[in-house]
Amino acid sequence: MAVVLAATTCRLDQLVIHPQGALLCVTPSLPDTLADSAAAGSGVLRSDTISIMNCGGGELRWTAAVQRGSAWLAVQPDSGAVGVGTLPPQVTFNPAALDAGVYRDTIVVTSTTGNGVALIPVRFDVHPCRVAPLTIDESAAATLTPADCGAPHRPGRYARLYAFPGTANDSVSIEVAAIYDAYVALDTALDPGAAPLAEAGQCLGATGDPCIYYQRLPRNLSYIIEVTSADSGDSGAFALHLVHPRLPDAPRSLDQRLPDSVTSVSPGATVGQTSILLRAVLTDPDLGDSLHLEAEVRPVTVGFTGPNVPNGPAVANGQVAWASLAGLSDKTSYHWRVRAGDNTGRSGAWASPGGNPDFVVNVSHPPLAPTALGQARGDGTGILTGAVTDTNVVILSGVVSDPDPGDLLRLDVEVRQVGTGFTGPTHSSPAAQDGGQMQAVVGPLPSGTSYHWRARAVDQSGDTSAWVAYGGNAETATDFGIAAADRPDPPTLLTQLQSGDGSPIPVGGTAVASTVALSGVVSEPNAGRQVLLDVEVAPVGQAFTGQPTASSPLGPSASTATVTVGPVSENVGYHWQAQARDDGGRTSGWVAFPEAPGNPESDPDFTYRVLAPPVRLVFTVQPTTTRFNNPIAPPVVVTAQDANGQTSIGFTGTVTMSLNTNFAGGTLNGTTAVTAVAGVATFSDLRIDRPGILYSLRASTVQPPLSVVSASFNVTRK
Repeated sequence: MAVVLAATTCRLDQLVIHPQGALLCVTPSLPDTLADSAAAGSGVLRSDTISIMNCGGGELRWTAAVQRGSAWLAVQPDSGAVGVGTLPPQVTFNPAALDAGVYRDTIVVTSTTGNGVALIPVRFDVHPCRVAPLTIDESAAATLTPADCGAPHRPGRYARLYAFPGTANDSVSIEVAAIYDAYVALDTALDPGAAPLAEAGQCLGATGDPCIYYQRLPRNLSYIIEVTSADSGDSGAFALHLVHPRLPDAPRSLDQRLPDSVTSVSPGATVGQTSILLRAVLTDPDLGDSLHLEAEVRPVTVGFTGPNVPNGPAVANGQVAWASLAGLSDKTSYHWRVRAGDNTGRSGAWASPGGNPDFVVNVSHPPLAPTALGQARGDGTGILTGAVTDTNVVILSGVVSDPDPGDLLRLDVEVRQVGTGFTGPTHSSPAAQDGGQMQAVVGPLPSGTSYHWRARAVDQSGDTSAWVAYGGNAETATDFGIAAADRPDPPTLLTQLQSGDGSPIPVGGTAVASTVALSGVVSEPNAGRQVLLDVEVAPVGQAFTGQPTASSPLGPSASTATVTVGPVSENVGYHWQAQARDDGGRTSGWVAFPEAPGNPESDPDFTYRVLAPPVRLVFTVQPTTTRFNNPIAPPVVVTAQDANGQTSIGFTGTVTMSLNTNFAGGTLNGTTAVTAVAGVATFSDLRIDRPGILYSLRASTVQPPLSVVSASFNVTRK
């Protein structure tokens, strides 16, 4: 940068002709004091000022000129008068057409009205492009301006140059982010006549911010990065990044799906297949990389050691990638993690969904065929194969089982008159977990008929075993026959009563106690026989099975029989049916209450309704270990219970959640006050912002004043 010198001295020894009258004095006058410098190829003019004074008397007029007429040097104005408003001469240096070097000339200032000629030496240093040092994995920010040197490999453009030491066979990536249309070149020298080692005016097909990825360095040399512009004369701010190839980012948006790639699997959910598909969004700071998903899936009892899943197909940077695994073990809980791998063989950090477990494999199997088939009278007395019984109700039994623990199983039977082919089930037993010995009640059946039958097992999903025929005999043979005497008449005048005072309970009404009296008139064509009332009571929504819940004592025909049932559950609606049974075990058909007009079996016949206030709070779903700032999953659930330990369904107050133990100083965020619905408050988005151990939660209510503390849990960093 040139320094402008003020006119402070008048050197008479510089005058060629000693004056008479006006005297010419100029500043600067010493050699190399009127000097400047610029970069080769720069487009910015440099300037300095000559001060002219009259050191004598009278009027002083002057002219100024470049002695040798150098094109890079100019002076304006080139004439004037001292003290009459003329601006001092401005000396301009123009580096545009100059190569690097030192240029000299002289400004001649001549007095035209007085005496004196001044010779002012001028020096202009044009230096080569200056190179700033840079190392790999560093960045630089600057502004490209016309004052910068000419671009060695891009004539008519300006450039900023950066040098870094390179090692043979190392790889580097160069990224330029600029507010103008930038261009970048990489070379080992500044020879404009030779093509650079690499150059780019775009990045992955997009213009504007050029990049050079994975450039191999051929030798141990100093390499030069040239940041310039695509268009001539363009300039502006830019940021330069020089890096080694970088690791991919940790995967995000993790997802697990069935092999159809469409059906999502919720965290901790059970899948009925031995295959799983894992998905995630993959990104990499090296934008040109292609990426694939690497995965590890292990039983929750086995720690992670490294990928054990075939790598997924390559995808573009920022896209969804997937990997799939088959051959998972049945009846096993799994956890998994994934990471991104790039086309250079580099792998990023692991990421996991954080479930415990993430999914469970439980493949459904059909039940096994029933075994130990048997047939018996209504009182449990066995019936031999081919024998005839004098009752119109028979009990058909078998042992059912299933390879899947916990399945609900039932026994289906198909009973047909001999000579009629099998087509499908006619009767079923009640369902029971894991099966076992099960019975289906069949009847009443008409007298004088012969039957054959078969059985199968059915689980809660509808899967069935093979049918098994009873008896090992031909299906044209009789398994059992019916030769029953007259059976009782269906019961009439069915009534439901309060068990305390015997007052009627209207259809759909409320029982005031946990026991209810049910009555009906029972009769038998043979007036000498004793008859009782069987009733079956079931919660609404549960189908009748034909198995009596309770029975009255035997009594004379045409009498009212009463049976008390209970205790029934609070706040549950019930429906019921009744049949008559004589002292020989013969039964009438079942009659649903009320007789006429009837009501749908989906409607309650009576309800024992109790809205007891809550006396305690219970964490029915405890908080589990989770990552910080992630919702606690599964959601925490608090239930208000009455003195009997039943859910207090009438409670609709607010349950407030807070931290009880908090050694790490975390903050509980999310919805911390929830209105209970039928006595249950679910907190679906609780999260804690700081990792720590032995956290616990406190749930509390104001009315009634109740509180409970959860089990301890941890909050992890990842």
